[in-house]
Amino acid sequence: ISFATGLISIGLALLIGIIYYDVSRSPLFEQQKMNRAGALYFLIINQFMSSSSWIVTVFCFEKDIFKREHDSGYYKLPAYFISKLLVETPQYIVLPCWVMGIAYWMIGLRSGVDHFAIACLGAILSALNGMALGTLAGALFKDLNVGMAILMLILLPLMLFSGFLVNNGTIPVYLRWLQYVSPTKYALNALMKNEFTGLVMHNCDPTNPLNHQCSGDYVIESMGMAGGLSIWANYAVLLGMFSALMTLAYLALWRLTRQH
Repeated sequence: ISFATGLISIGLALLIGIIYYDVSRSPLFEQQKMNRAGALYFLIINQFMSSSSWIVTVFCFEKDIFKREHDSGYYKLPAYFISKLLVETPQYIVLPCWVMGIAYWMIGLRSGVDHFAIACLGAILSALNGMALGTLAGALFKDLNVGMAILMLILLPLMLFSGFLVNNGTIPVYLRWLQYVSPTKYALNALMKNEFTGLVMHNCDPTNPLNHQCSGDYVIESMGMAGGLSIWANYAVLLGMFSALMTLAYLALWRLTRQH
């Protein structure tokens, strides 16, 4: 992890923490709900986008060197791919933990080490899926500008159908399938359930008929996230998507080695 990358991550975490600082201080329930959900969405999207855009740049620049050295017999594809994975992966585990470690407590999200650990794992899996998607884009396209453009075209729908900007229950049937291929949907769903399930917000009395909408369970229901996959099932899907994307990236590089 470079000094600049670590500094940027810390600065971003502080910025998010300052913007959403102490969400429970808001006197209105709607503000508390919106700020909590908004903070979680921003944390997940940031990890997904930053990791994908960084790794696609790396792969686009290194791919020609890899092809030349592979053709010269210096090493085989499995050795290169595994070593690259081992070198790049740690930063997509450490950096999300840095960001969450700073921003989570500044924002005042759900207290408890268990809730923090679950949120941190969601950020890590989101970053890893972003890395895998960026690796695939970098392996498929020779030109960096083309790779970045295609990557952005893919990222935007994935962000849109994550469940925050659009309620997934209101998506037209012919577009509804897009939510199921969005890693951010599963990460956000897990973090929202981790944050809101059983939560009683500040100055909230859910037993009062006038205040029933202030409970965390109501927030989950109103955003169309009630039921469905559990937190750990969402994380299992994210692991599966990461494995699938990395497999496709490997096959794309294998195809490159076949070209003369």
